[in-house]
Amino acid sequence: MKTRQNRRHQKKLQNSEYKRLMGIAKASMNEGEHQAAEIALLEAAAIDDTKADPYHLMALIAYQNGRFEESGNKILEATIRDEDDPAIHSDCGAIMNKLGRAAEAEAACRHVIDLNPNYMEAYNNLSVALSLQNRLEEALDICNIVLKRDPDYIDALINKASTLLKLD
Repeated sequence: MKTRQNRRHQKKLQNSEYKRLMGIAKASMNEGEHQAAEIALLEAAAIDDTKADPYHLMALIAYQNGRFEESGNKILEATIRDEDDPAIHSDCGAIMNKLGRAAEAEAACRHVIDLNPNYMEAYNNLSVALSLQNRLEEALDICNIVLKRDPDYIDALINKASTLLKLD
């Protein structure tokens, strides 16, 4: 009986420490202190490596600092840990596009759209992924879907223009 109580108490302490570290990481990110944020995120991941949030945030920091390969590795770690978070998978699509890994980007974006058909950023990233694969007509169709729903979506307008140029 005592052992079970000790395990519960230990788990509560770990959860509390994880939340504290995530709070520090988010505050550090907001202040532009990426190194402090990364340290807190690594510590949080060490406490509970089943959670996606530390990996997602580490991916965003790496991306913002031009460490794209690292960003790609971290975002994939996040997607493995949380299959149902549209934001994580949408960011995965954007990062995979940046890395030129268009098939992976397409898969991530289609997953987001399955999770949330109104997630416009995923459609936009999908149009980029399709364009990178030289599937220009499909990319144009996706741009038109986005612009029908939101005619002022600047990135979709840029993607459409770029796709039309490629199509001549």
